Amino acid sequence: MSTSFIYHCLGLIGYQYLKAEYKDSKMIISVQKNPGKLCCPDCESTKFIRRGKITRTFKTLPIGKKPILIEVDIQRIQCLECGCVKQEKLNFADRKKTYTRAFFIY
Repeated sequence: MSTSFIYHCLGLIGYQYLKAEYKDSKMIISVQKNPGKLCCPDCESTKFIRRGKITRTFKTLPIGKKPILIEVDIQRIQCLECGCVKQEKLNFADRKKTYTRAFFIY
């Protein structure tokens, strides 16, 4: 599996593939946001301080009969321009959802 796979098949643009695990008949794909793409979610400034991170898991489209989960570390950012402290935006899932947009359409 590669970054090309998560881009073309799962629609994860701007993310890098880290690893894949098989647990309880599910495939868990770990990804991270490209370091150069990280910015303030409000003003899009690249001047910020990292203030911790959390790991979230999202359900996405299955491959065959195998359920696929996306695991991603979400960075908390304190912007030095506008002063906000927020989590980075995800381009593949809506806030407070446990599934990707592609899974919702499916």
